[in-house]
Order: sequence, then C-alpha cells, then structure tokens
Amino acid sequence: MDDEGGISRLSAQGEIARLTPSGAANISGGHNIEFVGEGISILETFEDLFDRPDSSFPGLVKWLESLADAHLEMERRPLCVAHSSDEQRLDLLYECMLSLVVRSPMFRSRIHRGIERFNRWSTKKQYKQLVAANLKQSYSEFLQHRASRGKFMVLTPTGGEFIFGDGCYNTIYPNSQLHPPIRMLVALTPVLAVLYELPMACLVEPRIVTRIANERVIGVVNDAVQVYSRDYVFYRGIRPPIRDFFQQREHLVFSGNDPISDLVAEIPGIEFDMPW
Repeated sequence: MDDEGGISRLSAQGEIARLTPSGAANISGGHNIEFVGEGISILETFEDLFDRPDSSFPGLVKWLESLADAHLEMERRPLCVAHSSDEQRLDLLYECMLSLVVRSPMFRSRIHRGIERFNRWSTKKQYKQLVAANLKQSYSEFLQHRASRGKFMVLTPTGGEFIFGDGCYNTIYPNSQLHPPIRMLVALTPVLAVLYELPMACLVEPRIVTRIANERVIGVVNDAVQVYSRDYVFYRGIRPPIRDFFQQREHLVFSGNDPISDLVAEIPGIEFDMPW
C-alpha cells in the first residue's frame, strides 16, 4: 500500500483506478462447487484450503525482509547471498506462492481453455463449477510437491518497485500429465519478489538465496508480469510503462528466449546440463 493506504490499478488501455488492497482481486464464489442431482443440491467450499497460506503471509514476509536486510547491510554487498532455513518454513513459502498462482485469473483462464477443448456446450454456471473443481484438484496435486528439492531466490531492489498483475510467471498447468520443471516468480510486496525452481537436477544446498535486483532485473520481473497478465496490473508508487504484449489483452507465456531462465541460472547449485 502507498501512504494513503491504497494501490493503483492500470489497465491495458492505460486507464488508472485507485483501489484498496481488498478490492483489487475478488472473484465471487470462485472456491465453491455445487453438486446438483435429482431433488438434492450440495454446496462444497474449499476456501479453507487457503487459510494456512493466507494467515502465514505476514510472518513469511517479515522473515524474507530480515534476509534481505541482512544482505543489504553487508559491507561488500555481494550479488547473491545464501541463507539457512528449515524445511518447514520453505514448505510454507512454496505453499504461499502456489496459492497465489492457482487463485489468479490467469490460472482460471488456463482451466477454462482446457474445458472448452472437450466441452463447448456447458452453461456459464457449469463452466464456473468445472473451473472451481479443477482449481481444487490442481492445487491439491501441486501441493504434494511442497518445497521438495526446490530452490528459492529472493529478489530485493535497491531502488524501484515490483508490480503485480492478474497473472504471474509460472510453468504450472492444470491437470497436466507431463509436468515441466516447476517454476514460479511471484511478487509478494513492492520490494520483495520470490523465484522458485524445482529443477531436474541440483545440489541440495543452498536452498534459499537473496539477490540484489538492479533496474534491469526489476524491468525483467515487471515485464514478465505484463506478459502473463491480461486486463490489469497493480503498482504502489511507480507507474510501469505499458508494453505492447500487455496491450494484446491475452494471458501470454514466454516461448523461446525466456529471460527468467537467466535468473534461474544464477541460483547456486542448479544443474542445467545433465552429467549423463
């Protein structure tokens, strides 16, 4: 939030609106599944699946801020610094990031497109129920991975800010039988973004590092938000330039040259080339 307790929403057409954080993203009934049969109607909600990550965000952000502060206070201030952490805390960080990805309009859009391939005759209400059911299944499935062997890079800027959007960079697809390596890049605050990678092969340690984000890295992260967003991006104080790919009003993905891969390559211990 800014000094006035709000945030700014920027549309793909360049329109700006002032919002409170609670009004920035709200999908009514998006976590409800209604089962209707002969003479019976059962409403199931899975909102409680997100209770743990939602209640854990403040503590996690405070912890990540302490890691970033320790890095910035170093005399020589290296580009990357490794930190120690217990498995439970890293699992929780993974869960929080995953919860943001699957609840985004971008992920719902991926589910919707998958449903349309096989069922073009459903009503709007039926589509909403199918999206909710697939969202629950996908979240539960990817939650089983937890942090596993994954690695985290916490990006902290010395100037500038990260933006948010109705989509974020990730390689998570609903109900896919063949999953690519899991990768997520999520801005948690305007001054904290976290990159997670579950590679095919890597050294165990370090599990989490902080990296100073200069103007170029901030630009890469914010451009990725605009690639994966469709309708809106949100910012605190620094309005981002509107990119042409955001103006297409589609939830796009990187193909070919993926600039986030360059950040992943900086995480210590990740092996891109298999030794066999």
